[in-house]
Amino acid sequence: MRWSWRFISYKKLVSLGLSFLLISSLLSFGGCSKKDNTIKNETVNGTNINKEEDKPNETVKEEDNNNQTEEKDNVIPGKSKVQYTKQQLDKNTEPEFATKWIDSENKKFSACISGRGPDAQEEGIGKIFIKNLSSGEKWSLELIPGEEQNSPKYIQWIDDENLINIVGLGYGTIVLGGSLYKTNINTGETTVLYEAKIPKVQVLSAKISKDKSNLELQLLVYDDEEFTKNHTEKKTISLK
Repeated sequence: MRWSWRFISYKKLVSLGLSFLLISSLLSFGGCSKKDNTIKNETVNGTNINKEEDKPNETVKEEDNNNQTEEKDNVIPGKSKVQYTKQQLDKNTEPEFATKWIDSENKKFSACISGRGPDAQEEGIGKIFIKNLSSGEKWSLELIPGEEQNSPKYIQWIDDENLINIVGLGYGTIVLGGSLYKTNINTGETTVLYEAKIPKVQVLSAKISKDKSNLELQLLVYDDEEFTKNHTEKKTISLK
């Protein structure tokens, strides 16, 4: 009997030990799982943070693209590559090898082309001379030099502040005309009115309608690639 009781006691101790080990194992597994979940959550949160940090860079790129689009959209219709600079002159300065002076509508100013002969058809780079008929003040409008050696070849007043002018190559016998522009005599700012397909098509002259709404152009058109045959045409464009 004493031996049986000892055996039973020993069996209980073993059972208690196994139970304790089982409970400890379960608790350890639960702790590990919780720790793994915590790590995973931290990793996920870390990824989200990285994504949030990346978003500002994407926004900057979009803004850059928008700026590029705006810059392209900011190009002014009619803006010309041909531009003049204003040079103040002494009142005693006179144009040389020039056309006749042409007065503006209200006779406030007078203008001529200097440097290309009486009809502005001689070879050379000319200038537009402006004279204030009240004060005697004078200045010239000179083309800003570019790749081509251009010159004003024809001028006509629109009003007391603006001239229409034909600009084309200053040298050669094929390009007799050019393209048509509008120039402010006080600033030299120039806009294109008719861009000719030079040398195939050239503007020779322009006539302003009575209501100043249209321009009648005389065009020189070459018929062949050798530029030996040509004819003239008339074309009407809007001045406004």
